Amino acid sequence: MGAQRFSVLKVGRFTSEHEAFQAAQREADDEYGHQQGYSGEINSVNSYTCLTTGVPKFGTDEFWDWVEDYDMYKGDCFCVDVTTNITAAKRAEVKIQNNYYRKQKVLMYFFFGEARV
Repeated sequence: MGAQRFSVLKVGRFTSEHEAFQAAQREADDEYGHQQGYSGEINSVNSYTCLTTGVPKFGTDEFWDWVEDYDMYKGDCFCVDVTTNITAAKRAEVKIQNNYYRKQKVLMYFFFGEARV
């Protein structure tokens, strides 16, 4: 069995990162099917670990380099709360792409990891 890296940005009126994680898993189930835990997407991991320190601003080249170089193993999933750790321009862009108005309060979580395939 192999592994495949995935990343998911969840934007919405969530109460916690766990609620966002469950929503991401449901969407992956709908899109990729159950596949008995081997879809290669977020629905094939069981849990996540929140990262809070040393995280660059979301949407910058430094952030994407950090994600690409992050040391992970098959079955790992990490969560970054990017609600406040994001550039203003990127925040506005993400809200518009997800059909939220600029003034609406939403939470943004970025999940990434290495899923089983």
